[in-house]
Amino acid sequence: MNEYPLLSIGIPVYNSEHCVGKAIDSIRGQSYRNVEIVISDNCSTDGTGEICRQYAEKDGRVRYYRSDVNIGKEPNFLRVLELATGEYFAWTCADDIRPAGSLESLMVAIVKSRATVMAHGPVIAEAITSTAILPNRMSLMGKGPDERIREYVNRVEHNAVQYAVFQTNSLKRAYLTTDFITNHYGHDYHLCLQMCLLGPVEYCSTPMIVYKEAGNLPTFDPMGLGAQITLGSLFGGGRAITKAWTTLLFGCCYLLRPKEVSLAMRLRSLYAFVCAFTRRYHGRLLRDGLLLAAQPLTWLVSWAWPLARRSSFILALGQKIKTRSLSP
Repeated sequence: MNEYPLLSIGIPVYNSEHCVGKAIDSIRGQSYRNVEIVISDNCSTDGTGEICRQYAEKDGRVRYYRSDVNIGKEPNFLRVLELATGEYFAWTCADDIRPAGSLESLMVAIVKSRATVMAHGPVIAEAITSTAILPNRMSLMGKGPDERIREYVNRVEHNAVQYAVFQTNSLKRAYLTTDFITNHYGHDYHLCLQMCLLGPVEYCSTPMIVYKEAGNLPTFDPMGLGAQITLGSLFGGGRAITKAWTTLLFGCCYLLRPKEVSLAMRLRSLYAFVCAFTRRYHGRLLRDGLLLAAQPLTWLVSWAWPLARRSSFILALGQKIKTRSLSP
């Protein structure tokens, strides 16, 4: 089937001996055969390397590379892209599965037009206690960049859309303008946002990946549930309270960077993104903004209170109150 374009599947792995074999088999068993499987081992300390070497020995489509040191998760994602030679590219994590026929459906969709930069489909989100199919159905063909971005922001349901099939050169151009390897919140969201700016995105109805989630229930929103205003979140809401604001602010930055897109279109796309995002997440942005604004005060209280408890004045005052409460 060499008349079909070469598709590179990048699998970044680390200590994945319990699952990487199933991920590789799910790709090797696909009806679309013209693929190369590029595995980048991030200096695993278990049997991952031996398993991957065995696959490389019995299937010439499998290419195995090992780092001498642990370079980090995000750089390893980038490394498989740099090592890929195919005209098209897709990531697959070591614990994810490609359903039968999914790659052929995605490739049929993306090769319909040379202008198409990405093709995606429904995501099967498999959590600890339940599984859900998220259609992620978005109309991203035949529209301008600003319209595609507005549609993407309004309708995306799960960030596993990142495991779509990409036109490799367009994906690399998106990397030039997206700080994907900085590991800030929303980097996967921003990457797909960039693709909407660079060209049309096709959709196929076949589920494209079984995505493993760490939580008990599948995630039904790319921003997650977020933090509620509680005493605990006021005294340390963690990174979750920054996700929506980080996604918004970095998204604005990235949409202004691609020089191959006219400034006028970048500005229109920026406006579409800000309007759609703030409309969809206005409550989340307001709540997280209040929690973020409260952080300096809570940090001050958490630092000052232990000192105050040890002061002679507070100790004397506490003793006096205790004495009065015990007196008849």
